[in-house]
Amino acid sequence: KLLEKAARVQEQAEAEARRLAEEQARRAAEERRARRPQEIEARARALDSGPELRAAAAHLAAVDGALRQAHALPNPDLSFEVEDFGGNLPADAPSQRTLSIGQRVEWFGKRSVRVEAARLEREVADLEQWHHRHRLSRGLN
Repeated sequence: KLLEKAARVQEQAEAEARRLAEEQARRAAEERRARRPQEIEARARALDSGPELRAAAAHLAAVDGALRQAHALPNPDLSFEVEDFGGNLPADAPSQRTLSIGQRVEWFGKRSVRVEAARLEREVADLEQWHHRHRLSRGLN
């Protein structure tokens, strides 16, 4: 009977130990889940406030602007010229005035090449930003 009682006490102790271990594991998991959003937010703030990433984001914005500009047609030119005035000419001598408007015409395919080059530059800038973010996030782990 003494051995049976010792075996029951040991079983009860083992069951209590398992219950306590499970309770401790559950509490630790809850703490990790509660802390996880704060860690994610802190990492995001650290990544977004870094000078390398801000510089990469600014470069990406500039490249986006260049891509939009590459799609645009060239602006027309407006010029105004005045000739034959002043100097040795009499005061009542008429001067010649010229107003001209011009539009540059690009050769076939030139614009598409410019747009493709800007698009590729945008991809490179995007990859550089990803590279900086990835490198910094590895450093925060």
